Amino acid sequence: MTPDIAAQLDAALAALKAGALDRAFSLAKTALKVAPDAEPAQTVAGLVFCELGLWQRAVDCLEKSLAQKPGAAKFSALGLAQFQLGRLKQAEAAYQAALQRRPDDLAGLIQLGKILTQRGKLEQAETINARALALAPQNAEVLSNLGYAGLAQLQPAVAADWFRQALAQQPGNIAAHDGLLMSLAYLDDTTLEDLRAAHLAYGAAMTQSPLSRRVDSGDPNRKLRIGFLSADLRRHSVAYFLLPVLQHLDRTAFEILLYADNRVSDDYTAKFQALADHWRLVNGRKDAELHRMIAEDAVDILIELGGHTAGNRLGALAQKPAPVQITWLGYPGPSGLPAMDWRIVDAVAHPWPISPGPDRPLFLPGGYHCYQAPQEAPAVALRPNGADIVFGSFNNAIKIGPRCAALWSRVLQAVPQSRLLLKSVNMASAMQRERLLGLFTEPERITLLDTAPDAAAHLAQYAQVDIALDTLPYNGTTTTCEALWMGVPVIGLRGAVPAARVGESLLLQAGLPELVAEDEAAFVAKAVDLAGDAGRRAALRQGLRGHMAASRLCDAARFAAAFGAALRQAWREYRSSQSPAG
Repeated sequence: MTPDIAAQLDAALAALKAGALDRAFSLAKTALKVAPDAEPAQTVAGLVFCELGLWQRAVDCLEKSLAQKPGAAKFSALGLAQFQLGRLKQAEAAYQAALQRRPDDLAGLIQLGKILTQRGKLEQAETINARALALAPQNAEVLSNLGYAGLAQLQPAVAADWFRQALAQQPGNIAAHDGLLMSLAYLDDTTLEDLRAAHLAYGAAMTQSPLSRRVDSGDPNRKLRIGFLSADLRRHSVAYFLLPVLQHLDRTAFEILLYADNRVSDDYTAKFQALADHWRLVNGRKDAELHRMIAEDAVDILIELGGHTAGNRLGALAQKPAPVQITWLGYPGPSGLPAMDWRIVDAVAHPWPISPGPDRPLFLPGGYHCYQAPQEAPAVALRPNGADIVFGSFNNAIKIGPRCAALWSRVLQAVPQSRLLLKSVNMASAMQRERLLGLFTEPERITLLDTAPDAAAHLAQYAQVDIALDTLPYNGTTTTCEALWMGVPVIGLRGAVPAARVGESLLLQAGLPELVAEDEAAFVAKAVDLAGDAGRRAALRQGLRGHMAASRLCDAARFAAAFGAALRQAWREYRSSQSPAG
């Protein structure tokens, strides 16, 4: 490699360090063009591409560089790029290789701990997180990692404690705020005031002055540009509720922009892309860049679909790139973001008093979900006569806490010839199985299933279930709809916090108010009555799918019309607030 190229690469690294990404990119590209096989050129280009979020190009360069000269920093960069592309197995291997060379690299330990937790390798994650904690016992990122590991290990109370410790060290740690909010949603004793305080704390950490933005002075009834932002525009629970809305939304009134923060794409991604007037793949883009993209697209209303769930991009909305911002669907509660104008919900699932300010409820009449079952859903399979009653839940096991397990144990005790089938992720983990079964009084009556290979196989497993039991205090959403579609009635319990109101909202939309219990005694009684009535169960098994298909819950045309009317209402209120009188 010539001295000129070496100097150019040094300049690229200096530009990268200074944050001059355009210059770093230009210099790295030139060096790569002149010396495409040189290890230093591949290394520098790989690092620059990582910083720019050009993850596949980074992988290509770093793999070529590592083939010539292995190094810890390059393995770490490769691990980050593979992680951003959703290739967790390859990312794990890269970070393991980096840590073999630098065992005490804190950043590598932190990232590997995240990956192992996401892959369900809970025991290995515990070991790596312990190493990181020994190196940096007050590091907020390490403490936050331990919180997320606690959630994966079905210990939301333990997780909440780790997240609080992280926030004590770094009050602005957004990942810890997100984790604490998710932990609180799973805990039995969380109150509305607890949730309010935690969301306000998150909002204080995220408060930024909105950037100057356009004031619309055109026709208030003009066609609006509606942006949807999600990390889940793929085969995911969000897709089953968003897809029918986009299919039926009035395109003479609304232009659709989809901002996909997907790490992976699939057949549902293709469906979304076909429905979009404008498709933006934004994975890997930093918050400031995503903010600028939304603003330059002149989006009128931006709807974010993640809330505080994994992969959310609330940070990109903190300075309000769109005049009207709305949260919906992915998270059962408000965002807490000061720049969030509205939360789409219904009156059943909104337990707070209505007050002005961020996250105001934008009520949809008749429910705020619209379900579309996967096309590959199998036919409803009838249960054999005389078989033992099987209660079931296919919800994520983190939703099964001490109160939920105690209530379900009462159901099992009240129906002696019955069993409980639980299906969730990470059931292959001995740690998770032990902790879950330890919550129940008769664990020998419980069968555990891990995830199915595809949607059809997953839905087919409802053939083993007679009656589904909804989780509390964090209700199921997709699982409730799937059970009903497969002919399995779901017994729900009215709760106090938003996450505990979703089940009632769905069952009312589905036209099944008789399945909603007002208290725990009524929950047990409904389960016992249904278990003892073979004729009613058979009728539900045969008729639920048709009943559900004809209900408000699956009426996409009606829902899309109500959804569009709500968006227009939000826009008119914004326009009114911009007028001199407002």
